[in-house]
Amino acid sequence: MSIHHNDSFMINQAPALKKRQLILLLGAVVAMTAFSIDMYLPSIPEMAQSFTSNISTVELTISLFFIGFALGQFCGGPLSDHFGRKKVMLLGLSIYVFATSCIILTTNLHFLDMLRVMQGFGGGFTSVNVAAFVKDLYNEKESARMLSKIASVRMCAPMIAPLLGSIFAKTGHWQAVFLFLLIYCISILTGVYRKIPLRSMPKETNKSVWSSFGRYKKIVANQWGICYILTGTFALCGLYAFMSKATSIFVDTYHVSAQLFPWLFTVCVLGMIIISRWSQYLLKNFESKQMVQWGITICLLSGFILFAMVEYKRPNLWLLLSFNVIFVSALGFIFGHINGCILSCYPGATGTANASYGLVRFSIAGIIGSLIHWMGQGVLNSTYEMMFGCALLSNICFYGLRPRTASFRRKKALSA
Repeated sequence: MSIHHNDSFMINQAPALKKRQLILLLGAVVAMTAFSIDMYLPSIPEMAQSFTSNISTVELTISLFFIGFALGQFCGGPLSDHFGRKKVMLLGLSIYVFATSCIILTTNLHFLDMLRVMQGFGGGFTSVNVAAFVKDLYNEKESARMLSKIASVRMCAPMIAPLLGSIFAKTGHWQAVFLFLLIYCISILTGVYRKIPLRSMPKETNKSVWSSFGRYKKIVANQWGICYILTGTFALCGLYAFMSKATSIFVDTYHVSAQLFPWLFTVCVLGMIIISRWSQYLLKNFESKQMVQWGITICLLSGFILFAMVEYKRPNLWLLLSFNVIFVSALGFIFGHINGCILSCYPGATGTANASYGLVRFSIAGIIGSLIHWMGQGVLNSTYEMMFGCALLSNICFYGLRPRTASFRRKKALSA
């Protein structure tokens, strides 16, 4: 029995886990990443004072989280294909709980950096299973619809997180944010432990665990898969570039108040949620690939306008915000749909495929955040140059790397 069929059998035999519960639980798992990043943005100025540092240096902890997240996905994907989704999720959540507990107690910025990498590792180790779980259960179109719904739940987090973070920031204790994350993660761990049954071990577990990592060779061999992975990576890295410097842009450059900042950030995310929800209905008449094309095209156009504006002179705050909203909203066409496209190329190795996507995406996100910090061109120029560059690379990868014929696509999918 294959891993794919075994996982499907496992879930279908669990009456306690209904479709709506599955969406909410897996949505909460992937939302953990957004909470881990967006929620402490309003507290970054306070953290800088607490660690006797500056805002830009503390913002590097966002990039470090991405790097840890990428490593967690790299390890968690193949291991979930080998040992099962639930065991890997529980281990990842446990690592996250431990790291978050230590962050609350730390008083050293260097320790904070290391713990953020560990926290990201635990988060990546856990969330890499989400898309694989869905793909284990549903066909390509239904999995795209489910992943889009999960993405909608996940995208509520970037909208809510800064607002919650601003409330905690008013307490004067940045540790309150991480205490919330600790409680949130423990709740998810409990839900995964109680609601997701432990499946029987598949025949593939008789093989060496290293054979699971050998599946990464198949990832590289599939041209459509690589096309989708790089397209989604660079499109979403444009968002991560903005997130990594949002505090510096709004608070340092435009002197937005701590009360207004989370609302501005929320407006950007709200547009993405609306587009993502709309795209679910569009699946009745269009394919996921088409919506990905729409998303990367809009990102390219809005990214170019943002780049041109900041290169010419510092634009008005509300004009800048308007095109930020357009750029981020367009990603609603990409979230969820790109995952479905990627996983459809790798039947039987969905965990490894999703891990590959996460590894590439979050590794580049971490590098981009670090590059913006060290570019020394001013936060506006460096951030929007990077956002436009990511949108451009996303389009180049999609139109330049995709196979030219449908038969080639089917051949590659079957060979994987």
